[in-house]
Amino acid sequence: MKNILKSIIGGVAPVLASALGGPLAGTAVQAIADKLGLGDSGEGTDMIEAAIVEKLEVATTEDWLKVRDAENAFKLEMRKLDIDEDKIHQMDRGSARDRQVKLNDKVPDYLAFLLLVIFAGVLASVLWMAINEVEMNQQVVTVINILLGILSAGVTSVLAYYFGSSKGSQVKTHLLGGK
Repeated sequence: MKNILKSIIGGVAPVLASALGGPLAGTAVQAIADKLGLGDSGEGTDMIEAAIVEKLEVATTEDWLKVRDAENAFKLEMRKLDIDEDKIHQMDRGSARDRQVKLNDKVPDYLAFLLLVIFAGVLASVLWMAINEVEMNQQVVTVINILLGILSAGVTSVLAYYFGSSKGSQVKTHLLGGK
């Protein structure tokens, strides 16, 4: 259920979405439930998550603003507890890497390779069309732009997963005593 909830709120509240994948999941779920007026009715976390998913499937703009408020309240609470947002994101990525190592799972490798091949293919096609001055319908151009944007974000995520982000590298260097 956490994965469904995580994907639903990821675009609006990325810190909360990341927290759902780690040890702060209960706190994140409760923050969202409180803002949406679902509260803690003594039900288990799974029931609360299901209620949140059900509510967000038919959410209004006001509901999404409440989720955003929950994100801000969660960030503030984490700052009070001296928990860094970057640590939350790192824990989420770390758990994905740990899973891959423990299960000796090759699927992420294959998906990453496939994404890179598709990105290169689409980019090469666009360049070929530009060089050959191919006339295109404006709707097709819009779809290609959206596709390139999505693929670019995916490639960025793949690179961050396999090689770390620049922020993660800075933190690692600092922790190792570098400047």
